[in-house]
Amino acid sequence: MSSFEIQRNRFRKVSGVSESDLDKAEHSRLRAIVKVNVEGYVPKDVELRKRIDDEMFTAEFDPDVLEDLERDEGVSSVAVSRKLDIIEQDKPN
Repeated sequence: MSSFEIQRNRFRKVSGVSESDLDKAEHSRLRAIVKVNVEGYVPKDVELRKRIDDEMFTAEFDPDVLEDLERDEGVSSVAVSRKLDIIEQDKPN
């Protein structure tokens, strides 16, 4: 038997986050690129960081807002940024 397991994602509009990511992110805010289908629209509880154009922007929000974004008809997609673990190596002098 294989130990391979498919992680189911309950989100259709949201990418870049899994259930295990949500468990880890419970106490930290998420950053994402949000695409909406109404010019100038910013969903409730979403902090606009920087506008890319009239229908796309970078945002920050709490993980519990993802369910609302999934149901929001004004939201086309949400691409959550992943935090990278960076290991610093000693640099030669």
